[in-house]
Amino acid sequence: MGDGVGDEWVDGSVAARHDRHALREWLVVHAATIDELLSTRFETLPGRKADTDAAARRLAAWCRSSTSGDWAQFESRLARDGWDFASVLARFANARHTRSLPLPAWVDDAMWSRASLCDSPGQATTTGSHESTTPCQFDTLLLPLVDEAQARLWSTTDAAATAQLSDSARAGIRRSLLQQLSDLCAPALYALFDSVRELATPDDAHAQPRPDSGVALYQRFVAEMKAAGLARLLEAKPVLWRLIATITRQWIDTTRELIERLAADLPSIRADLLAGAPETEVAGIDGGLSDPHNGGRSVRIVVFENGARVVYKPKDLRVDGALHALVGRLNRAAPPLALRAVRTIGREG
Repeated sequence: MGDGVGDEWVDGSVAARHDRHALREWLVVHAATIDELLSTRFETLPGRKADTDAAARRLAAWCRSSTSGDWAQFESRLARDGWDFASVLARFANARHTRSLPLPAWVDDAMWSRASLCDSPGQATTTGSHESTTPCQFDTLLLPLVDEAQARLWSTTDAAATAQLSDSARAGIRRSLLQQLSDLCAPALYALFDSVRELATPDDAHAQPRPDSGVALYQRFVAEMKAAGLARLLEAKPVLWRLIATITRQWIDTTRELIERLAADLPSIRADLLAGAPETEVAGIDGGLSDPHNGGRSVRIVVFENGARVVYKPKDLRVDGALHALVGRLNRAAPPLALRAVRTIGREG
């Protein structure tokens, strides 16, 4: 994402931005990266004293990060992009999205993500029998968003492609988003929960907490977060809000891409990689094998019900295919040691 505007840019008037348009305009500025803020997508407005002070702190933090606090070197770095201290301070102090340009697509995702998390506090979410029994941190708060994202995924994915997936495979796909959101949000949520625990700690050091006090405290915390706390958290941390929306959108798009590519290539996979194995459902799709890249794509392991496995790599595999062909040629020459190379199916796109 890069360096966003950050929490200190919240001006205290979030509650007054009750209409969706104003909230969208506010979010696109406060969750912007530095590169975005200094681009033609934003324009400078007259700033207030408080805005200028916050902008100076941001500029100083950028200088420390970029040049270890060397202001002369930092000034040269800004000059290469056609900026100086005064113009950057003015842009940081008070900017707005250029009115003639459409808002970025992620803002729409941010709005429906917020609605999923915040607008139905009483809605209960249950898990199916194929869900993992290992909970994710704060999953109770995040499941409504996972439910909505899953609904959007299935409604926009070819039904014939999804028919190949078993219930356990669908549950694993869903779990992957829940785990990503939990990893992202847990530090901020735990900090809030920890402050609640400190307030609930008895002043008397010898006092014994009730056996159920921890569970009851967490349940109260969850109820308060669903009622209003999540909305406050997103508005206090707009960069986190944007990241939630971005991760969710990437999960929808990359999962749909994987499922539809798998459906299109299944005949070739069974013939070329699985030695003509009989048709079986996909039992699971495992991830976490590489860092997300290129729009959230990553290496996945597709597991079939008969135990067969294939690796999905969203990258150009022509080199891997050429290596396999070369190894085949060498093996046909009867080398003293049989060589092996992974069989691949390369596709365009």
